Amino acid sequence: MMVALIALFVSLTGNGLALSGKFTIDANDLQHGAVHRYAIHKNAVNSARIDNGAVHNSDLGKVVIMSESVPLPQNSSQSVTASCPAGSQLLGGGGRTQVQGVPLTGSYPLSDNRWQADGTNGNTGANATLEAYAICLK
Repeated sequence: MMVALIALFVSLTGNGLALSGKFTIDANDLQHGAVHRYAIHKNAVNSARIDNGAVHNSDLGKVVIMSESVPLPQNSSQSVTASCPAGSQLLGGGGRTQVQGVPLTGSYPLSDNRWQADGTNGNTGANATLEAYAICLK
């Protein structure tokens, strides 16, 4: 009976002693590639939980800005769409007209990787250009 109790005690405490520290996992406790993105709870990792210097520029994606433009003649309305390259993610975007007094009437995400800008050129006496740009993480 005494041997059985000792074996039970050792088996119950063995898992608790596997990791040093309380509720901690260090890099050497995990096999490379053992934790996947889907296994991490949403918002579980944030800047407050990452040590200073733990993430480097080379660990992050590259931000690129894509743009498209169309002519916006007097007394007309136009739309233009800027798209992110394949495999990249839209972070944000915007639009502009290149003539003062010609308003941008809309600027919004059109899909997961496209941004649209709308503009109207009234009787301004000038032809304008309407531009949309998408900020993308590559």
